[in-house]
Order: sequence, then C-alpha cells, then structure tokens
Amino acid sequence: LGYPVERWLREPDFWARRIHPEDRDTVMQTYRTALAESRDHEFEYRAVAADGREVWLRDIVHVVLDAEGRPLTLRGLTVDLTELKRSERALHTSEEQLRQAQKMDAVGKLAGGIAHDFNNLLMVIRGDSDLMLRRLAPGHSLRRNAEGIRDAADQAATLHELRLCLDVHD
Repeated sequence: LGYPVERWLREPDFWARRIHPEDRDTVMQTYRTALAESRDHEFEYRAVAADGREVWLRDIVHVVLDAEGRPLTLRGLTVDLTELKRSERALHTSEEQLRQAQKMDAVGKLAGGIAHDFNNLLMVIRGDSDLMLRRLAPGHSLRRNAEGIRDAADQAATLHELRLCLDVHD
C-alpha cells in the first residue's frame, strides 16, 4: 500500500485505519467475530493506499491457538485483487454491452420482419384495390371506396419507404 513498515508495526490500529471507510465496519466486525470464535477467516475489502488509490485486498487469516485453545497470534496473507476486480468490472461492462447489442439486433430483426410483412400486406391491398377498380364502372357507388383503399395503401407505402430510408441513414 506504500506505507513504511515501521508505521504498520508501531501503530496498533494502523491496519484498521487503512481500510476504506465504506468497508471498515463490516471488515472489523468480520475480523472480531472470527477472532472471538477462534476460527480462520478470509474476506475481501477495499483499502486506501498511501497515494490515495483504492486497492482491493483479500486477507486469508489463520488463527494460531495456545495450549488452552485461545487465540495466540494470527498468521495470514494479504493478496492484492485490484487488477482482478478491474478486469471483472471490464468484463461485466463488456457483457452488458454485448447483451444490449444482442437486444438491439433482435429488435432490428423483428422490425425488419414486421416491415417486410407490412410491405406484403400493402401490396395485397394495393393489388386488390386495382382489381376492384378495373371491375367497377366509372359511376359505381363502390368505386370511391376502392379508390380510397388504393390511395391509403399508396400513402402507407410512401410512409414505409420514408421510414426505411431514415433507418438506413441512422
């Protein structure tokens, strides 16, 4: 963490004060409980380095007992997990971005399928309205309805083409 060894050895609560303030209570409670129960323990926490960096650590602690089974001393190992945590965060971010890209791809495929089906329906409506207009005499009462259907299909096709053009340019 970049602190002189003398400070670790000289100041009894030096370690506790190096624990990140947000983690300190939890870590100290875990430590005290394990020590009171004379059991080995392992935990991860953040600490603050001498230069102010946040560092992730894992403490692996073995409780050495005296002849009566009381804690005599602690032996342990502290492992710097900072790069591992950074890699895990980057992996999580990448996985989230991949999920979002997959969702967008699925939405795009769905929209493409819907657009294709919509276009097919418009072609049927347009074709049927043209057939109706060919069969209806110029003064027939349904001719205006058939023309309205054809015009609506043409307007829908124009909107559909405009939307497709906008999608291509996005």
